[in-house]
Amino acid sequence: MITGIALQGSVQAQGRVEQVACKSAAGVAPPASNTAEAGDHVDLSRDITELLVARESFEANIKVLETIDEIDGHVLDLLA
Repeated sequence: MITGIALQGSVQAQGRVEQVACKSAAGVAPPASNTAEAGDHVDLSRDITELLVARESFEANIKVLETIDEIDGHVLDLLA
């Protein structure tokens, strides 16, 4: 059950990365600001923040999977 949650979190993080990459590559900008019209730029600070959040999510989910693997190993050692 916990493994499924960690895997689902990784898939969601991957989706965020792909969404940011597609948006940045297409040059889709947020609504117009005071200095530029919509479509003139990509909000790199927001994109970088989203990528950092996705990276942290990946790292957290990998740590969960590593911990589960370690616990499984200890259980098998106890049963042997």
